[in-house]
Amino acid sequence: MTEGKWPNGRALFYSSYLIVLAIAYIVLGGVEYVFVFQILCALISLVCLYKITQKISGSNQMAFISGVLYLCWFKFFQWNLILYTESLFTSFVVITAYIIFTKKGRIRILLAPMVIVFTVFLRPTGMGLLVAVLAIIMNLIFQKKNINRLGKALVVLFVMVLFLIGMNIILRPFVDSFIDSYAKAEILYPNQSLFLNVAEDFKLPPQDCSPIVKMLLVWYENPIYMMRLTGLKVLLFLFHAKPYYSVFHNIYIFSCLIPLYFFALRGCRVNKCYTIFSFSFLFFQVFTVGLTSENWDGRFLLPVIPLLVVLATLGVYQALEQRSAV
Repeated sequence: MTEGKWPNGRALFYSSYLIVLAIAYIVLGGVEYVFVFQILCALISLVCLYKITQKISGSNQMAFISGVLYLCWFKFFQWNLILYTESLFTSFVVITAYIIFTKKGRIRILLAPMVIVFTVFLRPTGMGLLVAVLAIIMNLIFQKKNINRLGKALVVLFVMVLFLIGMNIILRPFVDSFIDSYAKAEILYPNQSLFLNVAEDFKLPPQDCSPIVKMLLVWYENPIYMMRLTGLKVLLFLFHAKPYYSVFHNIYIFSCLIPLYFFALRGCRVNKCYTIFSFSFLFFQVFTVGLTSENWDGRFLLPVIPLLVVLATLGVYQALEQRSAV
């Protein structure tokens, strides 16, 4: 990109981050300015998180609590000082949610598309944000009484076709490496299979198939093995536990995440649109880990945490309201 060439192949899905790197390198003279930008965006996302909670709950106290909980996940702030997409991606997911759920009119119409496109192209899993946005649009369409069942069915069909086309494009540069990871029972990247052995009769798909067909054939030919492999990856992702962490570290993680999930589920009933947005994004992250591998540093969970923090804060708020009403 510093030579005026637009990225292609795998690099295409990191275009936004490469633009940030190029600007820092060419215009400002050093990539250290990327760290400044990441820290600045992290601070903005903290304010946005506060505003989202304040808007949905109507409580300054709950908004403050959500900010404190976000700060307590200290690993996030370590990523601000690393040249990886995680920091900016997490910040811009929150900023996108802020624009969608707190802004109206022209500001939302002008800002939302630009921020969404920038975020989607920060990393391949950026498509999860697009899925979350489409999910709330579909929910709004389904609430309209002047659209009949056929119209709603066509909307669902259109979104599914769009999703499959998008996945086929995204999978193309990655699908062979994914299948290679299945063939060696990789649960944690890189090359850690833990206690799962590769199925003796594991069957590979033909090379001349499209990416989605390859993935479907792998599941069709090896269903039990793929369910076990995917299930272990998803569990490690959701509970963030790692065999190389200390016992204290894993206990600390459980003691943070289990209450977070519990209150997030309670907070689901407070704002339907925000819940759909958050869980669509979470499910896509789960889907991504199932397709690939859980990373050794657990970074795939990072962008989900702030969205769940808002839901958990709403869950606490609802619990306190119910208790005061008794």
